[in-house]
Amino acid sequence: MNIAAVDPGITGAYAIRYEAHEILIQKNYLPGQEGDPKPMVEDMISLGVRSVVMEDMSGGKATSQVSAINWGRLKQCLLDNGIGVSVVHPSTWKAKLKLRGASSDTEAVRKGRSIALAKELYPNVNLKPTEKQKDSSDFAEALLILHWAITEKNLGK
Repeated sequence: MNIAAVDPGITGAYAIRYEAHEILIQKNYLPGQEGDPKPMVEDMISLGVRSVVMEDMSGGKATSQVSAINWGRLKQCLLDNGIGVSVVHPSTWKAKLKLRGASSDTEAVRKGRSIALAKELYPNVNLKPTEKQKDSSDFAEALLILHWAITEKNLGK
């Protein structure tokens, strides 16, 4: 089964595993302040995605109103197109992948840990949104949510 994972938010990303479980792709999530989820969902449909795992954004301190609205739009658009949606709390998948560090860790340290693990698990996947940009923690976390869904939830097998 083809499966996707979404690291939501204004700068988030999504990762898709398709075609005999061998290829992972990542693209920018909803750009700008209020995104239209239709192009992203159409991309997923064209690749045969039947199940999506989304990181939960229900009321966390760092959740902006715009991000929460985009999250809801995306979830509804997926459901309207017959794509199953599962939601995972960030602490759940991060704990399973041993990404939970000290509470005193800076955001840069946490993001660096996600990038390092994604590169270790998937060394051939490009984590750069463009050739001139550095590795994206958003791309890394979308990929890691996908990894969690495949290994812990047995989705996409």
